[in-house]
Amino acid sequence: MSIVRCAVWILAWSWIGATAWGADPKSKLGGPTELDSFQSSPPKEWKAEKPANRLRDYQYRLPKAEGEPFDGEVTILPNVRGSVEQNMLRWREQFIPPANQTLESISKMESFQVGKAKVSQMEVNGTWVFKERPFDPKSKEEQRANYSVIWVIFETPNANFQIRMSGPAATVKRYRAGFDQWLRGFKE
Repeated sequence: MSIVRCAVWILAWSWIGATAWGADPKSKLGGPTELDSFQSSPPKEWKAEKPANRLRDYQYRLPKAEGEPFDGEVTILPNVRGSVEQNMLRWREQFIPPANQTLESISKMESFQVGKAKVSQMEVNGTWVFKERPFDPKSKEEQRANYSVIWVIFETPNANFQIRMSGPAATVKRYRAGFDQWLRGFKE
């Protein structure tokens, strides 16, 4: 293969990789979060990262609270399928409740409007049965005790998004106020 053909091949694959994540992956780092026609600027403490996979539109790292084993994370996926109830039930079942408690007792749900968007939110606290790739049967499960996950379905008139804030309970508590302000701050 000639050098020119090789260079064209490399450029083509670079372009395909960039367009798989968006026109310019760097354009999503550091700017406002865009969900359909809605925008909100994330808190300055959040560290924008290139998403770990093509299913995610955005990914933010939340530096861990002192003494915690992991950083927290906020991820956003487009094109939520299924009803709010189906998704919330499936997500809640990723947790193991403490002794003498139920999944219902360790989860809190609420719904509210953000402009023309309907927001459904559920927070679950307990032991999260974490899988890096939830639908991959070969992905190893890991039980993460004392974890908090906040799942959100953000329904705009044209699209639905899944937002997930997850991490050790102290880390999620540390960033919760900023998360709520960011979520309720989306504007068209």
